[in-house]
Amino acid sequence: MPERFEAGTLNAPGIAGLGAGVDFILERGIARIRENERDPTRYALEDLEGVPGITIYGPRSPDMQVRVISLNLPGVRPQEVASILDEAHSIMVRAGLHCVPMAHRTTGTGGHGFLRVGLGCFNTASGADQLAGALKETTRQS
Repeated sequence: MPERFEAGTLNAPGIAGLGAGVDFILERGIARIRENERDPTRYALEDLEGVPGITIYGPRSPDMQVRVISLNLPGVRPQEVASILDEAHSIMVRAGLHCVPMAHRTTGTGGHGFLRVGLGCFNTASGADQLAGALKETTRQS
């Protein structure tokens, strides 16, 4: 007991994925992973400042910023921007309220939310350039 009363099957893919993730962290090391995330975030924050009218929420320092950059473009709903980035540029982002009503109350974005760009240790400066270029193009078209 209680195993014989449990319904369903084990999440074998999830368990295998967790094991692979732990192996990756142990092989690379936290410091190296952090460095590989901080540099693309720094570059992206600097690159995004060149997008006309952009609003970036949160600190501009990559040492204080988590690897998620929240932003909005003037006059374009975040959901529309996400769709354009996906369809025209093959860039995946999230748009909307993200289940964080207090954050949206603080930023004043409760009516429409914002765009979230997630960066990780596999992102590069060229990816940040591609994102900034696509956002610049989107602002020109709107």
